[in-house]
Amino acid sequence: MQYLKSDVRDRILAAAEQEFKINGVGASVRVISENAGISLGNIYRYFSNKDALFCAVLRPVVEEISEQLLCSFAEKQDPQYAAETVVDYLWQHPDKLAIIQQASRFYVDGFNTILTEECSKVVEKALAWYPDFTTKVKNPYFATAVTAGFLQALTFTKLSDTTPEEQKRNVKELVVFFFGGLENRFENYK
Repeated sequence: MQYLKSDVRDRILAAAEQEFKINGVGASVRVISENAGISLGNIYRYFSNKDALFCAVLRPVVEEISEQLLCSFAEKQDPQYAAETVVDYLWQHPDKLAIIQQASRFYVDGFNTILTEECSKVVEKALAWYPDFTTKVKNPYFATAVTAGFLQALTFTKLSDTTPEEQKRNVKELVVFFFGGLENRFENYK
């Protein structure tokens, strides 16, 4: 039976998502191929290595989170509210949170690169709502720097040994620190 390339790729990604949720980067490509119902060699026709496969699983999750962030920001035009809404969203979707947690634990560099790229775009769009802010802050890397700092702080936040309520509170505290009142911080800056 002949399969369309997109169908094979989708089956690989679905099997990989399940395997990465459970085992992170310790996931077995052999198990992924078995669960996708294709040969191991065929996976490498679509993805150059396990890292590329992990990134392919991770990117849509990050893009969906970015979209949630933008929608939340558009709703109230408050960076803190938007970030807290995304935290709530993640805790309501444990499948997406599991991928994020595996990525942050075992694939920090690649994860941070993907997340920083996506979230920086969101922060830039959000800051554009504040004309006073954008006229005062001239650093073209400001959104990337704030985002990267937030993500770095997240790597220090212990998520595995705490209750879900504590995890959520810990993340929200970082959200408040990095994004709370951001539009007012440069009020007296010239």
